[in-house]
Amino acid sequence: MRVMGVIAPRRWTAEEDEQIDQLALIVTPELIAEQLGRSVNSVKLRIYHRGLRTVNGAVFWTEAEDAALRSAPKGTSAKQLAAQIGRSLQAVYMRQEKLGVRLGTPSGSKRPWTKAEDDKLRELAWTMSWERLAVEIGRSMYALKGRVQDLHIRHSRFWTAEEDAVIMAGGSEATMPEMMQKLGRGYNSVWNRRRALGVEPGNRR
Repeated sequence: MRVMGVIAPRRWTAEEDEQIDQLALIVTPELIAEQLGRSVNSVKLRIYHRGLRTVNGAVFWTEAEDAALRSAPKGTSAKQLAAQIGRSLQAVYMRQEKLGVRLGTPSGSKRPWTKAEDDKLRELAWTMSWERLAVEIGRSMYALKGRVQDLHIRHSRFWTAEEDAVIMAGGSEATMPEMMQKLGRGYNSVWNRRRALGVEPGNRR
């Protein structure tokens, strides 16, 4: 619609807002923009105006929050810092990784890995993303990646015929959150597999 020679911005629909509410903490604004057929900037602004946090925590991190992350006393855990600055544990892990900051290592020492943690890592490494693993095990992504290499664990998971059948049955009408929940996989993994199978993800606006 044009008003006085200017293209009026397209109004946000209730369905789009619902998608943003569901995906903001799961995927990046870039992927949300691709799914909704919106610009990345408009998605970021919508997330901001709806008071949501984003998956990578980097979009709306303030200088004060970054300073708190960088100046955290030795021995401060990511969980403690998340409570202090009002961010999710996952957001703190991801921002820590981006800034190259390590938490929870008093006096420069590394907390030893326990057998229980190693067993849990072996069980879960192939089932979820680094971000989810960090929250589940209570370690930074940096620490997880190093431990996976030390233990020679594969951090990947082959697609099964049963999973492909679920995708095909859902067709293009199934939303990404629905498929992610059914398959127990991350956004990128499901999105790429749907495209590989020729099932264009639905709910694009």
